[in-house]
Amino acid sequence: MATDALLELGGKLAELSEKSMDEMNAVLPVLWSHGNPIDILGDADVERYEKGMAICLNDPGIDGLLVIFTPQYVVGPEELAAAVVKIAGTTSKPIITAWMGGKTVEHARRILLQNTIPTYDTPEDAVKTYLYMVQHRRNLELLYETPAELSVDQAPAKNHLKALIRKVIKEGRTILYEEESKRFLANYGIPTVSPRLAHNVEGAISIAKYVGYPVVLKIVSPDITYKSDAGGVITGINSEERLKVEYENLLRKTQEALPRVRIGGITVQR
Repeated sequence: MATDALLELGGKLAELSEKSMDEMNAVLPVLWSHGNPIDILGDADVERYEKGMAICLNDPGIDGLLVIFTPQYVVGPEELAAAVVKIAGTTSKPIITAWMGGKTVEHARRILLQNTIPTYDTPEDAVKTYLYMVQHRRNLELLYETPAELSVDQAPAKNHLKALIRKVIKEGRTILYEEESKRFLANYGIPTVSPRLAHNVEGAISIAKYVGYPVVLKIVSPDITYKSDAGGVITGINSEERLKVEYENLLRKTQEALPRVRIGGITVQR
């Protein structure tokens, strides 16, 4: 059941090394499964379980261990749970368990859970959890991957960017203006639209003539992260006359809606 679930979900059975096979042959009965999945037979005592688990965890080809227990006449569920807890403290490899048997294994499952060892009613659920763990680890590895450093002669000059950051910190800001953010992107060769900052309507008109109509006006403020939500964006301005009107409207509406907001100007972009 465990093997079927693993293969159906895209997992792979580990292959025991030659050394592990020899060690298993030395401690297990002749009729053990001689491969993975490892069947240590129904008359297994705690010592057989412990030796089998230790061999698996020491095998470099095995990434994790699923221990499956069904009630037997030799070893009790609580006794085996305690043995799993003990061996789990000696390894960094994940161990998950499937203690099958309903109420007869309930106390044993509490022992495992109290020691942060995942335990499930069925092998299928245990396998699903293990594969979730694998995928989560892969996701983290991808998340922490970063591009290689550029060589000194390829890397962009950064002194002016550092000076900009010092200036922003001195002003008590924690958010860059849009124009400042895009300056960073452009410095690293990342294409963006190019807003130009205007501090008055005459400056906005001059920029619009340079970039060409139609243009977009956006309020610039360290206190407004999402400009559209605050009504801080006006699009589709096709003429100098409309630009004059909308420039003043944008300032007025922003100040009326947010009287204490700091305004650093208005950007103009095509």
